[in-house]
Amino acid sequence: MKLIWSGSVALDVIRRIISQSPQPEIKTETAKYCAEAIDLHLIDLILVASDANLNGRHSCAIALFRSMEDALDCFAATSLIPGAAEKWAEGKLRASKAAKLWEHKLGEIQLPTGEKEGEYRKKLRNYFNDFAHCSPYLTEWNVYPEFDSNKIKVLKPGDKLRSPLTARLKFYHQQKVLEQNAIRIGACLGAHTSEFIEVVEMAYKTFLTHNADIKAELNRSKDDIENLFKEEFGSVYLGNTPPQLDQPVFRHPDDPNLVMQLTSPNKHNNEDDTTVDNSG
Repeated sequence: MKLIWSGSVALDVIRRIISQSPQPEIKTETAKYCAEAIDLHLIDLILVASDANLNGRHSCAIALFRSMEDALDCFAATSLIPGAAEKWAEGKLRASKAAKLWEHKLGEIQLPTGEKEGEYRKKLRNYFNDFAHCSPYLTEWNVYPEFDSNKIKVLKPGDKLRSPLTARLKFYHQQKVLEQNAIRIGACLGAHTSEFIEVVEMAYKTFLTHNADIKAELNRSKDDIENLFKEEFGSVYLGNTPPQLDQPVFRHPDDPNLVMQLTSPNKHNNEDDTTVDNSG
């Protein structure tokens, strides 16, 4: 397993685009100002979430997800829908309304997995509501199972654990990365960055047409993220239970090259639930 976060390259390209204060497709000064303001906010939200995730502050990273979705909807509406920027600038356009105003612009756009993007984003907005406030769904991303190391030590590659393996749930006060949780969160951040790029392409279509070099950079960044999802992730959701608790992967206490995966019994037809792997 390894944590991949390549979205920062794409965000750098987007930052260079908006730093030029380009005119969005809605050609008013208010739309121009609002789009630039929201873009900067969204870039920083993603980077702050990534920094928190990479430093083991997983619940804090996830707490920002709904804010990122709201910012993307507001950016899209103010740059693509007549009159939306003026309402947003007056504090009279809620993110939920902004989402409805621009969703038709997605049309038949599909994700690399074949799922329509509009439907995917609707699911995300509803799903992230559970993480927008202090809740057990949020705080359990800082919890991990501590297993009986004496049982783990006797296992060899390919062994099946037949007797019960007990664990205590503990909070991760060390602020080190819970690797599986971090990978899932990083994948979600990559997916959001890919959606951000698509809106940037629509919002600044005219600007990008006249600036072929930076448009090519943006396209390469988008392709890199989409290829990563095709090869590694597919559709990405946080899941009802953090992966560190749902299917913990942990290393042998004496040999870090030995990795063990604990899976739910019903995923293996009620057979054994732990297998030792030396794939590293």
